[in-house]
Amino acid sequence: MLSVILPEGVCFSHWTAMRLNDLWGPTSWDPDRREPLHVLRTSAAHPTRLPTVADHRARTPPCVRLQNLTVPVVAPEHVFAQLANKLGPFQLVVLGDSVVRWRSGRTKALLRGALQPGERGVRRARAALEEVREGSNSPEETRARLILADAGFPEPSLNAPIYDADGAFVAFLDLYWEEFKVGYEYNGQWHYASEEQIERDRRRIERIEATGVQVFVSTKDDRNAMGPVIWGLRRAMGRRGEPAPSLELTSRRNLPARN
Repeated sequence: MLSVILPEGVCFSHWTAMRLNDLWGPTSWDPDRREPLHVLRTSAAHPTRLPTVADHRARTPPCVRLQNLTVPVVAPEHVFAQLANKLGPFQLVVLGDSVVRWRSGRTKALLRGALQPGERGVRRARAALEEVREGSNSPEETRARLILADAGFPEPSLNAPIYDADGAFVAFLDLYWEEFKVGYEYNGQWHYASEEQIERDRRRIERIEATGVQVFVSTKDDRNAMGPVIWGLRRAMGRRGEPAPSLELTSRRNLPARN
């Protein structure tokens, strides 16, 4: 076991902690890559001299205990701080969104508090925090939100509850613009795993639209062609009597697909 070969006073950190905390990184874990385990130790702890371990020495931030692991893991908000100088601006926003994602119980204030003046990447992390939002439920939701923000769309509510005319709960919607009664939904690959799931999703969208909300859906196949969704959202918002958002897209939004 890993806890046997690692000395006392260390915790999993950096990329290893990102994966163990199930945060949204630029790639998913691949056991065939044989990437090293990243561990963090204080100056008092013995160094780990193993070819399969990347040893880091620093002040040990708060750690968490995960089920079936005897070695503690750096807390998610501090993983964001540790990787701030390793990721591009967009990837860092995605990582931040995953820390404060839907039903995580974590907040942007917690992320901000993990950033220490003078540490490497702190400026980049603080810039990314300006675009981090609480409540996303997947990296593709974050990607869509940022693309639409670049296109001039107003800020949506994330995973917003939709209710019918009687006040009964209908469903959660990935991105929702209440003032326009318009929403966006991203369906990953698992949504097409079976005919039953496809039918459940179809009925779910029908129930949402029965409340008067118009929903635009995209899939993994649409991720590099958001134009039709943008035009559809723009027309729908314009029909609600409000000024339609612009279509000023930038090219910096790039995230490998994750189902």
